[in-house]
Amino acid sequence: MDKTEHKTFLKNILTLMSGTVLAQIISFLSLIILQKYFFDKTDFANFAWFFFFINLFATSGALRLDTGIVLEKTKRKAHILTELAIKLMLISSALGLIVALVGRLINPNFDNVMPSLAMYLLIPIAIFSIGTLQILNSWFTRDNSFKTLASNKLTQSSITVSGQLTLGLSKLTSTGLILGKTIGAVIASLVLFLKYKKNTPSKLFSASKASEKELLVKHKDFIYFTTPGTFLGALINFIFLDLFLKFYEDNSGNVSAANIYLGIGFAIVSASFAQVFYSKISQIEDHKKLRKFYTFWMLRLAAIASFAILIVQLTPNSWMVLVLGEKWSNLLPTMRIMSIWMGVMFVSSSLSYIYIKLNQQRTLILFDIVHLAMVYGSIHFSYERYHDFKMSLIWFTIAQSMFYIFTISITYYFLRLPKVKHQ
Repeated sequence: MDKTEHKTFLKNILTLMSGTVLAQIISFLSLIILQKYFFDKTDFANFAWFFFFINLFATSGALRLDTGIVLEKTKRKAHILTELAIKLMLISSALGLIVALVGRLINPNFDNVMPSLAMYLLIPIAIFSIGTLQILNSWFTRDNSFKTLASNKLTQSSITVSGQLTLGLSKLTSTGLILGKTIGAVIASLVLFLKYKKNTPSKLFSASKASEKELLVKHKDFIYFTTPGTFLGALINFIFLDLFLKFYEDNSGNVSAANIYLGIGFAIVSASFAQVFYSKISQIEDHKKLRKFYTFWMLRLAAIASFAILIVQLTPNSWMVLVLGEKWSNLLPTMRIMSIWMGVMFVSSSLSYIYIKLNQQRTLILFDIVHLAMVYGSIHFSYERYHDFKMSLIWFTIAQSMFYIFTISITYYFLRLPKVKHQ
């Protein structure tokens, strides 16, 4: 990558980060207020559990055709794929509601998180709005409209925080957190959708059944392999919190809050980087150049992750107690353990689009199955052996770290293949 390309790449990342940083600063500051004055650990556990469930359908509901939008060379085909993905998201939203209604008969956490049936109506709304945001993000990424995406991130965060603070005053417990984020996603997706419609006249891009079928066949690997892999990844997050809520209910709030804090920190870079990274590698045809580009950014992301982990390890626990109160005294010790695997995951997830570029979706789904077994096994084994929250979290961290280090490293094997396969 020459100096001009390097500057353009960084410029696009910084453009996205401008909105992301402001959005995450708003989220960070509001989180402190929400924790200290309005919501307790149980509320945060329920909030995280709800959206981990939502992500099962929001991230994979469009059969990952949103990923193919970035790869399409013509605007017409990208438009058809976008419309098709949104239609599929409607179906997935209804499916998510059905699964939840059946799930409440099996898993008591459904009714613990959503004590009234009226709350179940938020499920399809949250799935569709978050899923549509993901689809439209791909559209604007393909269009290199990074300023639009940055602005929308700020809009979503501002509305979410405003809603949660307002509902916190109303004493709605975890429902206020859930409803606030849902409102933010609905409005952000609507704003982005209106901008999308304004710039894409449907008369010029009308789709026939034949053209939709053609694109489905073209992107069948996303449907058959990337979708199950994405679903398994979301399922791992859901099972992680579901089991901790089941085995260590008193500490599940610390896990949820730690996940939010660390997620805010790493997302400042990861969310912006991954979108621009995917846009860039989709244009690189030479496998040697691709390997060099991957290594260049892998090392820099690893340095960022190491620095972030060090900061968490060195922060005095007394500071956290001073800011949030004694009830959150176990939050920082939990964050210290979780920061290790989340730091490694940050590097891996930021670079994960490389597997799509290398057409290794089939391989990735096998990795995800092993990953699911490692996560489930580590939590169950440690619980049966120790019945100790800290030990279970350590075992889970070891399993997570080993997996993500493996996915980062094994990429070099695929990059050594004589020819990069393209979609």
